[in-house]
Amino acid sequence: RQKKLIFIGDNLLTNPKEANFSIRQSISSIMQLLESGEHLTIQLLESTCKPRNAPRSYFWGRIFLGAARLYFLRRVTQIEGISLEVYGNGWEQESTIAPYVRGTSADDHQAAALYSEASHVFSCGPLDRMARDVARIRACGAIPILLPYWFEKLNHTWREQALCMDDIGNIQPVINESLQQPDPNFALSHHDYDSFAKIILNIVSHRVRKQTVA
Repeated sequence: RQKKLIFIGDNLLTNPKEANFSIRQSISSIMQLLESGEHLTIQLLESTCKPRNAPRSYFWGRIFLGAARLYFLRRVTQIEGISLEVYGNGWEQESTIAPYVRGTSADDHQAAALYSEASHVFSCGPLDRMARDVARIRACGAIPILLPYWFEKLNHTWREQALCMDDIGNIQPVINESLQQPDPNFALSHHDYDSFAKIILNIVSHRVRKQTVA
């Protein structure tokens, strides 16, 4: 297994729509908050960074997620001697990140093969998929690296399976560290079809109860 950091995911800020002044201002504000190390909350991010007319789904699914990915990768590329590989669409447009691009977005099988080669994986996807993503990375034997906002959303079980990167400038020694090798059965047992079916049933039951009360 190679001591390297990989990221698989697209640059979400390549659409001409993201060139809009208010959106660029939003991206800049998010990056400043990430750099400051301030504790991020939904209220703080929406009150200080969300463009007035932007739908919440667009803000969280593209602007915030895209800004976080861009922030992390820009910071990492400033570290001398970093072993980084980026897979995804749109990164060739970023001059500091382009030299580290090794391919376009990978499907699940390709991602698993890449995870199995690397020591560390930067994970920055939708929050509702974070535990699943951590499980997949750990099942392949790599160590997930998360920004604090994502790390804090994991329950205790999954926090023990990932590293929180609150000081990106210190990432090189982190890559040289290692967590205890995971039990693949542990990771996969939390995200098999039976577990997924139970999650769906719990959601449906909760909504039925709410409708009954109303």
